[in-house]
Amino acid sequence: MRRCNRQRLKGEEPSRNGLTSRQQDREARSLACSAKHYQISGMATPILDFSHLTPEERIELAEQLWDSLDPQHIAASADQVAELRRRRAELASDGNLGEPGDQVLDDIAERGE
Repeated sequence: MRRCNRQRLKGEEPSRNGLTSRQQDREARSLACSAKHYQISGMATPILDFSHLTPEERIELAEQLWDSLDPQHIAASADQVAELRRRRAELASDGNLGEPGDQVLDDIAERGE
């Protein structure tokens, strides 16, 4: 994802990551094509190899993938639903909401973790 090659086409608005939909499609095709040449033998075959991306580029790609998901097509598994129901019942029985997030983060910082 080279930022220097990102140019906005007339009439296209960039998304929150600064790329137009055409540019995102082009980058995805480019990544897919380059990944065909990066196979690791003896291990599970990765669909794409992201080792050439910087950590920042990998995070950006993960955000783009996450944003592309349609929540209506993501269903919780039976195990996840059971766990959520268990937690809800536990909360209803004891009313303990746990520690406030800020307090937990402060405790962690004090311990130096």
